[in-house]
Amino acid sequence: EDALHLCVGDDPQQMCETIGDSWRRRFETEKIVFVTSSWEIHKRFLLRAGFFHALEISLGFVAPRMIQPLIDNLDSAPSTSLVYAACVALAPILGSLCNSQFDMTSNRIGYRCTGGYTCFVFNKIIRLSQTSLASYGQGKLVNIMQVDTQRVSRAFFFFFYLWSMPVMLIGALVLLFQMLGWACLMPVFVMFCTYKFNQLLTTRLMTLGAGLNRCRDNRVKLFTEVLHALRLCKMLAWEHQLADMIDVKRREEMKLLNNLKYWQTVLGLLFGGSATAIVQLATFSVYILFGGELTAGVVFSSLAIFDMLQVPMSLLPITVQYLAQTYVSVMRIEKLLRAQEVDDRVPEVSFIRARPMAAKAVAKPVLAPVRIQNAQFLWPKTGEDDSDEDFAQPPAQTRRRCCERFRRRQQHAEALLESGDNLMNTIVPQRAPQLSIKTLQILQGKFVLVTGAVGAGKSTLLSAILGEIPQLLGTVELLGSVAYCSQIPWILQGTVQHNITFGETFDEERFSQVVEACCLTPDLRQLANGADTVIGERGINLSGGQKARIGLARAAYSQASVYLLDDPLSAVDAHVAASLVSNCLGPKGYLANKTRILVSHQTQFASEADTVLIMRNGEIVAAGPASEFSKEELQSAAASDR
Repeated sequence: EDALHLCVGDDPQQMCETIGDSWRRRFETEKIVFVTSSWEIHKRFLLRAGFFHALEISLGFVAPRMIQPLIDNLDSAPSTSLVYAACVALAPILGSLCNSQFDMTSNRIGYRCTGGYTCFVFNKIIRLSQTSLASYGQGKLVNIMQVDTQRVSRAFFFFFYLWSMPVMLIGALVLLFQMLGWACLMPVFVMFCTYKFNQLLTTRLMTLGAGLNRCRDNRVKLFTEVLHALRLCKMLAWEHQLADMIDVKRREEMKLLNNLKYWQTVLGLLFGGSATAIVQLATFSVYILFGGELTAGVVFSSLAIFDMLQVPMSLLPITVQYLAQTYVSVMRIEKLLRAQEVDDRVPEVSFIRARPMAAKAVAKPVLAPVRIQNAQFLWPKTGEDDSDEDFAQPPAQTRRRCCERFRRRQQHAEALLESGDNLMNTIVPQRAPQLSIKTLQILQGKFVLVTGAVGAGKSTLLSAILGEIPQLLGTVELLGSVAYCSQIPWILQGTVQHNITFGETFDEERFSQVVEACCLTPDLRQLANGADTVIGERGINLSGGQKARIGLARAAYSQASVYLLDDPLSAVDAHVAASLVSNCLGPKGYLANKTRILVSHQTQFASEADTVLIMRNGEIVAAGPASEFSKEELQSAAASDR
């Protein structure tokens, strides 16, 4: 309440929506959307900042130009010198005011861009498909959302320097030409001599920046995994081994960071303050050799102009290195924003998800909320995508080869690689599909038990129904709302009540029925504050069975149409599992009128199910009522050995 309200248009959510609208209009036709999108959104602020920056630069030329007539007329015309002195004094004051406006406007653009792109990238990450998530590690996603967006927001200062530095350079050279003649070309000659070296340094900085990003991604990914499994690491006494692994990643990152700072130092020495002193000495020497006469007015005015020249020459290395890093960040953000999302499908695939069902039609047994027809699914290969190499390395065509035969062989290999089919753009997979379903139809209100050996594809079947696995062929239809209970329960840091209601309106009667059906009543009595007991991060103060039942209760409280349950009975005792099936999942349980798909190895509950599916090697090998299978057949199907 004490925080100040944001100005209109500065709200991150509003800016995220604006960026999203601009992105959707441009991403199919433009290669780099960031530049044109930023101009469209921040055009008014960019013009305002550019006006004040141009005015600041113009006022910067006043004082150096007035110094020479001020000194020359000091004895002959004191009143005229007083006017020149007033100009010399007022110009920096007005320039400082313009600089303040420029800084404020540029910072505001940066803050708007930071908030908007952070929200936009986060919304994109939660919509990524499994194929895209497999190519991006957790550390890389965190760096893109935090580091790259921050770097992009601070790039607007250097955007203005791209045009202001040439203007300052040309204006300073014109003033020097009026005073020193052709000797003023010495700064241009020095910059021309160092141009090629500057280009090589820029390429080197971009390569090192891309490599540093990859090392930082790997380190953050490893460190995040260690933090998530910290308790296991302590129990197994792996502290020293994991510390050594993190130290190796850190040393690799520090090595590249040292190299990057080394080259930045070289660039700073080349175009920094020492370069200005050398240029001044060379310019005055050439002026004297051409027969010029150095007077007090010429010297002091020229030194003031050289101070102006020092600004573009000193800002050049900073601008080059920052814009090179910003280019890497922009390309990383652009590639992430163009990554495949969950709802993106290839033409050969049909997926209908979460279509609402009519209230009267729900009671009809002929409805099939889940239907799969001639579908094939394949998990993507794991491993992070080294996308930075696409723009970090120089083009292959510019590399010289000693052998013409090798060059032809390389071009032939590149042609073969370019003609290769992508996994998601072809109906012929490069690997065997991990799940193949010819026909599967689950009617409304039925209880289906899916069993099979370890690795048979039971959990993959639920992921396929949810659309969380890349689909190669066929049709998947999912009608109505869905509640999913994962094999590893996800626990929110909050009270037990908040974990069960999960953002929905609290209904005391429904809450009591769900708690009773999920066998949580004895547990709530044991907890200090009952349903208001605060659960620690990731359910640290709960047992595995309690977390599984809270996850099941959350799904039951949602009143969804279809329930996908990934083995919630494995974490509870046998008598608790029997109570859960009887009171919640069975034909007389709390979810008796809902469509339930239960993945479990506990085949003793098959008699409670309407249909039993037996899976083996990613296929449904048998399906039917439980009465068609003997007890031995079900136990053999659920055995670990395939």
